[in-house]
Amino acid sequence: LLQITSQLADFSSLEKANAFHPDLVSHVNAVLAIFPESSPLCRFPKLKQASCRCCPFKKKYIIVYRFDGSQVTIIGVVSAKRHPDAFDELIQ
Repeated sequence: LLQITSQLADFSSLEKANAFHPDLVSHVNAVLAIFPESSPLCRFPKLKQASCRCCPFKKKYIIVYRFDGSQVTIIGVVSAKRHPDAFDELIQ
């Protein structure tokens, strides 16, 4: 999650990235850690084929992750406004 926050710093202000990180960690701990199968498979074909799930976050972002039955692996956090190809780029 720290890597994701540092990537946000590249595209935005450092203040925004620093404020984003605790909220992201809280959301992951409150939702994905407890109910990892609560989010549906992603609607984007490449991500769906790779068994990735998409969880909305703060109405502006989508957390893309995999759940293997015992562990959640976060693939990335993408702005919901990004072009669909940005989601496919997470799986290369």
